[in-house]
Amino acid sequence: MLIVGGRDDPIAAAAVPDGAVAAMLCFAAVPLLLDSAQLGTARFVETVITFPCWFWGPALALAVWGYVGHRRGLAEAGASVGGADDPVPA
Repeated sequence: MLIVGGRDDPIAAAAVPDGAVAAMLCFAAVPLLLDSAQLGTARFVETVITFPCWFWGPALALAVWGYVGHRRGLAEAGASVGGADDPVPA
């Protein structure tokens, strides 16, 4: 974005909404799986494959946790994040 180009954004600007979505996916997976399990094995397998929110929620939560840890580590080291002066890894 041209307005914020080269400047660091707050960690919470990405972590809070992503964490909320991860929590919603995790909480939505429980009744979905319980309801589909009552309809039989075939319906349960179909639901698990079609709507993998049981997997996406925890995966997104781990990604947010890793992002926050990475950004905090860079902030403690005093490094700039996402700036134009960042070296390209070899």
